[in-house]
Amino acid sequence: MVGEDAVFGHDIMFTSCEEEEPHYHFASDNIKIVGNNILVARPVRLYFADVPVLWLPFIAQSTEQGRASGILTPTFSVNDIVRTSSGYSRRISNIGFYWAASQYWDATVAMDWWSGEHKALTGAVNYNWARQFLSRDLNFRQFWEETGSTELAFNASSSWQASERTAIRFSARYASSNDLVRRTSFDPRE
Repeated sequence: MVGEDAVFGHDIMFTSCEEEEPHYHFASDNIKIVGNNILVARPVRLYFADVPVLWLPFIAQSTEQGRASGILTPTFSVNDIVRTSSGYSRRISNIGFYWAASQYWDATVAMDWWSGEHKALTGAVNYNWARQFLSRDLNFRQFWEETGSTELAFNASSSWQASERTAIRFSARYASSNDLVRRTSFDPRE
């Protein structure tokens, strides 16, 4: 059914896979596309081939192509929702906003929470000018530990390919507590 500002559907399959026979698809009982740029569906099932692997009560997704500012997708696992043991620490990350300021640079601000461990504020500014082979990144994290102490971490990098044979690269890291970074990071480079 097509309304003035929305399209409604029932028993719909959709995917972003561009193959003629998609590797995966979503199926939904009810779907609504608002203003040709936001898709809302409920309930949603994810299939790989014809095998259902995930069920979600709803999904809201932008259908616009290219970079766009918006709310970040939070990161958590099933164990963070369904507690399997009394000693398990829950963790929710990436609650924040992404800002695509221009075609050359963007910024991100996000919160993280780890029960019994810390809360953290993460920020990042990225610059990439592909035609000039120039890129820069600046990231920071402020931690508030459950013990009451605070920690700070910075990462910065820059690279410039001046010519075919000349490349200039810079990288710097600072953490007020190496122990906190080792204990909480999933990134092996940290």
